[in-house]
Amino acid sequence: MPAAPIIIDDNDDSDANADNDSILATWKADEWIGTGKKYPAADTPRPVLAARRKMLALLPEHRQLLPDVHLSVADLLNADLPAQSVSCAMLHARHWFHAEEPNEDLTSIKNRLLPPKDVLGNLYKEFGQAWFNNALSILDPQYQNSRLPLNVLTFWQEMSITISKKAAWVQADEWLSRGRLQQDADEARTLFHILAWGMPIRTLNVSAPVETLTQLLGNRQLDDEILNMACAVQARRASLDQKHTTSVVVAPTYLYTQIEVAFRTKAWNNPKNLLPSRYWQLIKEGKRKVLLMPALVNTNHWVLFEANFEMKRLRCGDSLKEAGSSVKKSSRVILEWLRRGFGGPFTAGDTLPHGKQSEFDGVNCSIYVINTLEHYLFDQPLIGSQTVRAARIRCFVQLAKAHSLDEVRRQELAAGSSSGSNYVPSSAEELHVLCDYNLTGPSSLSVPHLPEVAPQAVPPTSEPSYGPPLPRSPPRPASSSSSDSESESRLECKSGSDDEDPSAAKWKVWHSICNKWYRMKKKGDIGCFKKHVEEGCKGPKQPSATSSQKTDPKQSAANTQSAGRLDQFIQRPSESTHGHSKSSTPSASSRSAAPRSKLKSASVLRFTTLDNFFAPVKETSQSKTSHALSSLKTRVDNEPGYRLVPCGGITEAHDKRLRDYLRRPTAEGGGARSLPSIARECYHTDFNALTPEQRGIVRDKYVHEWKWTIDRPRSRVFSTKCAKTVKSAIVRSEYDPSPLCKHCEDVLHLHSFTNALRVPVTDDKNLKYLNEQYRQEGPGQIYASCHGIKDLIESDNPDASIFLRFAVAILQKDEFGKDEPFIDLVKAMLLKWEREERGVGMQNFDYGPALREFANMCAIMSPEVYRRLRTHFQLPDIRTLKRDQAKLPRFPFLICDRTFDIAQSYLTGLAYDGPVALSCDDTKLHPAYRTCWDPDKQVHMLVGGTDEPLAVANPEELQELLNGRSEDAKASKLRLWTLQVPMPGIPPLILAAKAIPNSLSADELTMLLLQILDGLALRNIHTVSYSCDGTETERAVQHSIVQMADSTFTYTIPHPSQGSPPLDITMARIHGRPLVMIQDAKHGRKTYRNNLFSGARALVMGNYIAMYSDVRDLAFCEDPSLYVRDAERVDRQDDNGAIRLFSAAAFASSSKHFPEWIGLLVYLFIFGELIDAYQNRHISHLEWIRMCLRALYFMEAWRRFLALSGYPEARYFISREAADITKILIHGLILLIVVYRDHLGSKPYPLLPWLHSTEVCEHVFGECRKLVKDFTFLDFIFMVPRLSILVRQIIKDGFTLDPKATAAGYAHTYYDNTNLDLGVLATFPTDEEINLVAVEAWDEASNLLDLLGIVHSDLYSTDDASQMTSLPSISSWFPTTEDSAAMDPGEITDDDEWEGDSNEADDEESEAAQLERLIAQENDAPIRNKQTDDRLFNLTCAAVSLMLDETMAVQRYNSSMEEKDQQDEDRTYLQDSFHAAALQLPSLDLPTAEPIRPFDRTLINGVFDFDYTSLISIRETHQTQRAVTAVRSGRQSTLPMTDNSDDSRGTSARQRIFREMTAMIKMYESNTLGVGTGLDRQVRTQGRSAVETAGNSANAALAAGQRAAAAVTRRLKNFSAYCVPQYQELGDALIGKPSPAKLHHTPLTAGIYGIVLHENKLFVGRVITLYCRSGGKGVTHSWQAEAASIGAVSYVVLQLYEAVLANRFRAIHRHVLGLQTFTFAHVPSDHFLRTLPGSQSLSADRRTLQLDHIASNIFQTLDTPQSKSAIRKAVEALDKARRRSKVREDHVDS
Repeated sequence: MPAAPIIIDDNDDSDANADNDSILATWKADEWIGTGKKYPAADTPRPVLAARRKMLALLPEHRQLLPDVHLSVADLLNADLPAQSVSCAMLHARHWFHAEEPNEDLTSIKNRLLPPKDVLGNLYKEFGQAWFNNALSILDPQYQNSRLPLNVLTFWQEMSITISKKAAWVQADEWLSRGRLQQDADEARTLFHILAWGMPIRTLNVSAPVETLTQLLGNRQLDDEILNMACAVQARRASLDQKHTTSVVVAPTYLYTQIEVAFRTKAWNNPKNLLPSRYWQLIKEGKRKVLLMPALVNTNHWVLFEANFEMKRLRCGDSLKEAGSSVKKSSRVILEWLRRGFGGPFTAGDTLPHGKQSEFDGVNCSIYVINTLEHYLFDQPLIGSQTVRAARIRCFVQLAKAHSLDEVRRQELAAGSSSGSNYVPSSAEELHVLCDYNLTGPSSLSVPHLPEVAPQAVPPTSEPSYGPPLPRSPPRPASSSSSDSESESRLECKSGSDDEDPSAAKWKVWHSICNKWYRMKKKGDIGCFKKHVEEGCKGPKQPSATSSQKTDPKQSAANTQSAGRLDQFIQRPSESTHGHSKSSTPSASSRSAAPRSKLKSASVLRFTTLDNFFAPVKETSQSKTSHALSSLKTRVDNEPGYRLVPCGGITEAHDKRLRDYLRRPTAEGGGARSLPSIARECYHTDFNALTPEQRGIVRDKYVHEWKWTIDRPRSRVFSTKCAKTVKSAIVRSEYDPSPLCKHCEDVLHLHSFTNALRVPVTDDKNLKYLNEQYRQEGPGQIYASCHGIKDLIESDNPDASIFLRFAVAILQKDEFGKDEPFIDLVKAMLLKWEREERGVGMQNFDYGPALREFANMCAIMSPEVYRRLRTHFQLPDIRTLKRDQAKLPRFPFLICDRTFDIAQSYLTGLAYDGPVALSCDDTKLHPAYRTCWDPDKQVHMLVGGTDEPLAVANPEELQELLNGRSEDAKASKLRLWTLQVPMPGIPPLILAAKAIPNSLSADELTMLLLQILDGLALRNIHTVSYSCDGTETERAVQHSIVQMADSTFTYTIPHPSQGSPPLDITMARIHGRPLVMIQDAKHGRKTYRNNLFSGARALVMGNYIAMYSDVRDLAFCEDPSLYVRDAERVDRQDDNGAIRLFSAAAFASSSKHFPEWIGLLVYLFIFGELIDAYQNRHISHLEWIRMCLRALYFMEAWRRFLALSGYPEARYFISREAADITKILIHGLILLIVVYRDHLGSKPYPLLPWLHSTEVCEHVFGECRKLVKDFTFLDFIFMVPRLSILVRQIIKDGFTLDPKATAAGYAHTYYDNTNLDLGVLATFPTDEEINLVAVEAWDEASNLLDLLGIVHSDLYSTDDASQMTSLPSISSWFPTTEDSAAMDPGEITDDDEWEGDSNEADDEESEAAQLERLIAQENDAPIRNKQTDDRLFNLTCAAVSLMLDETMAVQRYNSSMEEKDQQDEDRTYLQDSFHAAALQLPSLDLPTAEPIRPFDRTLINGVFDFDYTSLISIRETHQTQRAVTAVRSGRQSTLPMTDNSDDSRGTSARQRIFREMTAMIKMYESNTLGVGTGLDRQVRTQGRSAVETAGNSANAALAAGQRAAAAVTRRLKNFSAYCVPQYQELGDALIGKPSPAKLHHTPLTAGIYGIVLHENKLFVGRVITLYCRSGGKGVTHSWQAEAASIGAVSYVVLQLYEAVLANRFRAIHRHVLGLQTFTFAHVPSDHFLRTLPGSQSLSADRRTLQLDHIASNIFQTLDTPQSKSAIRKAVEALDKARRRSKVREDHVDS
């Protein structure tokens, strides 16, 4: 239910309305208002409260703006109500109040957007102080200059409540519209016209808001209010059923809650918790047979308990029992309550008949409880998963009708047309809803107030069976005529009912002896009735004297003497042997005082309660009591069917805890005082201070005080006072416990004995600390001798103790439980010695799966180490491992039938037939041919080309093939497909691999993918998703698959903005099954980071920019969350760095230290939330959709803003690739939710979106590089089994890279299950919930735009007709090619590439390729001296040997763990996951509250008084656990880190060989041959080296300096050529280090003002950041803090100011006046003309810039038409020259 808004009570009921005027008369505004006083919120004076109420009160004409609370629900649904924001205030509430008078009335805001609920609460809190500060109005943040009266707060509050209630009914109506039960739905809708939306529902006096009923009309868990009302209806029906009226009690939900409280606190008779004891009283006095009680177990699941008092049995109706639900704890709680209240052991019997709830249904358990109750009482058919919807509607109809009929009766009573005394119901069914059913109880689980049980006003036949009998106004008897004597004896009184007129009913008492009514003066006053009885009521005719019933003469005399006494006619409750005090239990003689015939006639429920209100007749003679007990024993002895048997003692049948008690090492008895207590009594000192003799005496006394003794061999306990014999029934059930004598039964209920039973069994590992007196060494020695281990235990050999400890540790599995390889090794060594002793060989040796796994891993990592280990330990031989390899088929070279057979076998072994995730990725492959033997074809195959493997017969044919193939025919890439069961802990399957060239097109890759999909579909494998990385080719493959699909499915989400096109998401169907296209979320996160760090664009968002320099400052701030390496020398593949950047800690740090960086904050929030929608393990799917749609709507509005403001997307928006990735991420996650919800059959699977990614492929590639850094295709084929072992082991161990590592590349976390909530992930939202959350996401995105200074309504209300169109479709986001015509002369061209990541740098030559190139060159090497030749020959042999060794190594070993063992383990884990998904249901909070959301409309742009607390809270909730641990903690050094590029990981053998060969060749060339004819002579004559190498850094610095000088020269030349004024200053832009020759020069830094040419106009620009171009191929634009030359700068980002008048410039330009946003520019350095001298003045709101006199004159000189024309021509020439120069540089670098 929606949470009630925060309201300050302005209607104090303690003051009468008539006193308001007198209180207001004492109010003096001038003493409080505008005097600087603080509002006394804690203790507000009454005059202030009265004035406040008057100030906030709504006028009658304003109240008419609100819907009438008496309107029906149907009328409310048709009412036109304003919308309400779901966001929270991000601007403090104090800024909402204004000191000016209102300029608008409430009538003008009827249809305006309401503030969010929590904003209203904050406004109420701030109102008092704002009022004292002379606030006269409230600003409406949605409209300019809109000031509203202060009482608009009341209007907003009332309207907010109305909107919340309407939303609940709208959702219920939409739920009714779905499904097949339209007839039932129409009946439910009919009741919408009867129920009043604003009035509470009262179903048999259970009151709740009427919208509570909407819980039934939807897939939601019911709260206790609905369950109480439903049970009340069934209880009233039971009260009219003769079968149940006097035998069944239906308890409310809070009975179990209070029983649980009493059980937990051990306070069963707590005055504050009387409900459990009251039910004891009700059931015993009413002789009820059955109690039905709903209970909430585990805080999230409703069940129904039945306590049968005749059979002493407790049963439970648990709809999820078959799914593994456990209610044992709740059963123990109720059994303890039953034992204490009713004595004797109750047993937990079979289950109640109940419907079977689906294991994935987490919301309908309460419906099953209601159905179980109906079935028990009225044989209502049980429901199942297919009929639960009809049961919900039926329950709604029942409750609504009960409320409606009850309401009619109350209205008739109020109008006087009918009263409770003469109203005659038309039917029994109507009677059960018209009776004043008095079930009272709050919605929360507090104890209801229950008055003392008193005589009731209704006859026993109409007694209700729900809850304890409570006083209420009774109906009159059926006969309205009565005698005069009866009338005289009736005393009228006022009713105590709170709901009816006190004079409308009379309290009466029913006398079953006379069969007459007697009135009472007031409730509980039975003086008249008592007098009537004591005066000698004779009642009906007594039985004849010839009755077969025999009466004791003495007893008859006693009866005669007591004639006329009231207790003669009162039936006392039967005396129980346990649990009752003597004061509340009548004596045996008083029970036998009444004749049996009268007791029989008096056995009615209402009469049984009278003995609580009259003092029992006390027996004055002790002999009478003794005689009564003796006569009772005599009768029992003479009763047939009983016999005398030995007392069997207390056994486990009496209490199951006895087993654990006897397992504990305790004394042979108990119940005595402690030894220290006895010692203090006997010797007045501590036990430890006693002598041994005194201690023995104390122990003897301790033993003599035992109250019970233990018979351990027979597992029984006897009382020390056991009577030895006991009466037992001759015929007994085998399930009945052995009979106990009175003394043993007393021990069973003894407090000290029950405490002893509660003590848990001591852990075996703690038994070594056991007190010596309890160790009982004698039996232990006998046992050890019998089993032959006494010598081991008592050995004097010191070395034997270590083996004993080891044996104990193995058995306990505490120290070695997880070291299974070590245990298997010990077993193997023991088996080896046993075989050697018997002279048996080692054939078919059983090593154990764990030891085989360890041996195989060791052999893979280091064969030499493995050989040495085998000399000391019993390990499998290499040949054994090879035999295991031979058992498994080799991974196929091609995509063939066996590929899919492997997949089918894999899933069959897991017993899994659900959805699977397919992922694909490429990696760099060492291009080389290799040959291998194909055992199937019995021929050698040539592998490594881009085509299929070729068969070769002999070396000559192989040589011929190699000579005829070009280098391009070698495969340079490996394309890998993996299959993942998207469940936690399940290893992936390497499905297929293919060697491909670099040049493979998207169409060719699409055909390969279709081949994979077709093969899986033919094996009935449901591929639900296909994921890849974000490269252009991969995304083209995904688009092609959708276009080529057999059919498509479109899911539509209506756009929240009116007139905007809906969101249509298209999904492909392959072979009739849906296939969702997914992008890797971690790749996306790195892409967003790289876009932010790129100097090729400026991410302009409204009045702010998100840029790299902000992140760098964040890394060097105080207590940073980022490491320096996350901002400097960034590794673009670093997952940890990207996680830290988008973490909640980084967001909080930025908002704390730099709150003005709103652009960066919004960027981090939007894209951090989007990625966490994929990575978070515990938030709901609906929240994922909100996070995705928020990003979608923000991106949509951002693009719209850029288009209206004239910003080219290529420079001011994220890259085209990043935008397409964003679309696929958003669409993919929404489609996955829809597919899992609607397209996977009746069994819902939990959705784990982080497993739908390419992370599996990257993990496989990473493990490949660990085995062989530069592997060939053949190497990979042979490595597949080993890779499966490595990946599987890592997943099982859960090992992940250190989250705090920097520049560490990929960090795989797809197998991290921290905080995993499978129950939440298996619950899916409905379409209605998705549509509602879409509206909220739109509102949240709009608010974030407001933070940036963009009003979303302005984006669609421009005066430009060309821009009045509706929102662009999503497909328009992603053009296939850039629009070159839209690029200005300085537009980015070749260097504006995607800032994403890739697996490897394809242009970098690998170590293996370098080594092979050198070997190939040796074939054509010139003649060298023998020493050099021999050394190079040896190095060549070493290189060849290294390659052969790697090839042999990858083919040598394979998995040794049996495949069946792996499948069994994975299958068990998979089943556990399904079980967890079924049982880990969300906790049910009673009552529920709506979550707080962190968004709201901002009020004033430019004022940094925002509260980011809620945004931080959202990020903390949604981020992953890895993000929490990855951030940096502690203070940060403010110095940038030094460059240290040394590789600490060492060099490989291949690197060492390559370096030595290269050094030898260079040394020979430089010292022997020289370079060129002149150098030859110089080398020989002067001994100088012919090649002088220079460092890369020096070369780059030299090139950059030359390029900067050339750029300045080019500027000066062009500006001079076009006769631009001040061309000398424009040549170097006055940028440089100051010197005597350059007095006016200054380095270019952020904050400098200069003149800029932008879009052929001159502006004054304030530098925000600048970038410099790096050298080499694939240039980037790196951030620089300052530049000493304009030629070194590539791009400058500035805020532009437009000239207005004279020296005044404005930040809001003419073309964006409608948007009221600033203008920024990302321009090449040639567009920055010069810096401005002097000091410029910028206003506080950053909207107005004023230049000083000198700067103003400079600008005016250049801003003339002639000067501007010359400047434009010069800059155009510079742009062309810059592009030509860039092309030449790239050509040279390549």
